[in-house]
Amino acid sequence: MDTAIDYEKLGNAEAFVLSGLGVPESVISQYPNDIDLIRAGTEYLNRNGNPITFDGVCELVNRRASDVEMESMETARCFPGVKDLLGDLRMKGYRIGLLTRGQRVYAETAMGKCGILEYMDAVEAFDDHPTGEQKPNPIAMEYLARRLDVLCKEILYVGDSVWDYYCARDSGAGFVGIAVGENGRLKWQRVKEKIDIVDDIVRTVDFL
Repeated sequence: MDTAIDYEKLGNAEAFVLSGLGVPESVISQYPNDIDLIRAGTEYLNRNGNPITFDGVCELVNRRASDVEMESMETARCFPGVKDLLGDLRMKGYRIGLLTRGQRVYAETAMGKCGILEYMDAVEAFDDHPTGEQKPNPIAMEYLARRLDVLCKEILYVGDSVWDYYCARDSGAGFVGIAVGENGRLKWQRVKEKIDIVDDIVRTVDFL
């Protein structure tokens, strides 16, 4: 998918939610925007009379993330050739799945808008599992494998970020990197490991 998500705004979802709940900047600034921040923020709130749970904060963060993602829905589109590629793979009998750090409502809405949701045998989204179990955690790939009824080593995962690569590598799945965006192939050169890279997603069929 070619999207125009505001990733800076998305990355600040945890801080946005915790600040709204009353966690001061002096606490928020000590942690990156991830699970450690949510845990620290929850502990601060609990110490100061707010009984909200870690899972409760995570749910609010997921809602915020979903709102930010949905703001870009009007411009979401498939990269050229993707729909035809998925159709060809389905005709050849391949199972097709999506593993994303996006929220489910965004992933399914975007794919539905572009007419590719029907090709998916399984979708694993960020909010399907507890915070911390999303990619690059290899357990995310294990969840996808179970839904597809295959082993991780039978999956060829196609991704455009180093997080995608680490998730595939650590789970035993195969991997092909896509050189898209402003960094192109440069971001893959920073990974000191041999990675198969293509400039056009349609070329991924060469690795099946």
